Amino acid sequence: MEVTIQYVDGCPHLDETYRLVAETIESTGSHGVLRTFLVGSMEEAEQLHFPGSPTVLIDGVDPFAHSSAQIGLSCRLYGSGGSRSGIPPRDELEEALASSQRQTKGDKSRT
Repeated sequence: MEVTIQYVDGCPHLDETYRLVAETIESTGSHGVLRTFLVGSMEEAEQLHFPGSPTVLIDGVDPFAHSSAQIGLSCRLYGSGGSRSGIPPRDELEEALASSQRQTKGDKSRT
């Protein structure tokens, strides 16, 4: 599994998101690589369909994606239980990692 955190320069939530993702990968027993990727221009944001910083991708998929998200070089807010935060909710991140891990295991058993 590959987890990428896309971010913009100066993102105030990057460090906390990185720690959360690293801890969650470890606590769920998931195996994979954690990377960061700087989105440096509006053109790049448009190419990546980047909904704001930080964005967590698991095997290239944004498990927190919303069709109404606007593309741009801004902060991203995650909603959970009626509140908003600049980092993804831990429980939803755990489920997304577990789901990806199950898919990966399922794909390997078919080959």
